[in-house]
Amino acid sequence: RMLANAVVVSEPEGTEDMQEEVAQESTTIEWPNPGEVFWTRPPRTRKPKRGKGIPPKDGSPLHIVHIAAEMAPLAKVGGLGDVVTGLAKACEVRGHQAEVVLPYYECIKEDQVEDLRHVMDYDVPKGTMWDGQMRVEGLKTSLYEGIVEGVKVLFLRPDWNCTNLFRGQQIYGGSYNELEAYLYFCRASLEMLKVTGRQPDILHLHEWQCAAAAMLYWEVYHLEGLWKARVMLTIHNLANSGDCRPEEMIAMGLDAERFRTIDKALDERTIGHNPERLSLLKGGIVYSS
Repeated sequence: RMLANAVVVSEPEGTEDMQEEVAQESTTIEWPNPGEVFWTRPPRTRKPKRGKGIPPKDGSPLHIVHIAAEMAPLAKVGGLGDVVTGLAKACEVRGHQAEVVLPYYECIKEDQVEDLRHVMDYDVPKGTMWDGQMRVEGLKTSLYEGIVEGVKVLFLRPDWNCTNLFRGQQIYGGSYNELEAYLYFCRASLEMLKVTGRQPDILHLHEWQCAAAAMLYWEVYHLEGLWKARVMLTIHNLANSGDCRPEEMIAMGLDAERFRTIDKALDERTIGHNPERLSLLKGGIVYSS
């Protein structure tokens, strides 16, 4: 009876080869001699077997657009940049079309981008407060494209004659308001998809900086022709949830009142406070499909 109900668990394919490789390597380790300063040795290198590690092409290739604040090695501060680059490259290997949308930081090294070229200029709706009233105007934005680590990257640069967004000698901590910058970047990314006629299958957003793009997608751009994409949000670090006062949210050209409910982006922890705040990360989770 026990045998009849037993579950057979098979080892993953390639386990025997891996065990054999580890066993062979253990016999080649050069153990330190007494008194040897072994940690000064140059590191050992080994080339893993890759014959069975090449993934097959997927049968139904997808168009995947990543919207991110970082991408290694061009704009890397932490692990976010490594994940965006690695994931985009892995998708390409599987036969998918991957593109990364990235701010055109003033500090990026352009010699790390292959075939960098200017594509077009377009206007991005951006809100500001003027005499106590919200005013929405178009901010000229330039679209550039190039290749980084074998992946097509779409760079968005605001008109630096009108704003200092993304200017400075480092990725974060510049002289500009980062919350304003990334709210604008979310709007600029979706506006770019619209004006260039892109209809991605997957819109993959990364971190709080790009979470507002999920909210904008369903509240604005899905109604203006972006109909195909499924929206995905990856949280890399929960330490920052993108806290935002309602008046700050106008940077993306919309009144925050439409998001100021518990079922959308209102941060429950601030109910009754003055002012109540919104969480961009919560909004991104709610609006992801």
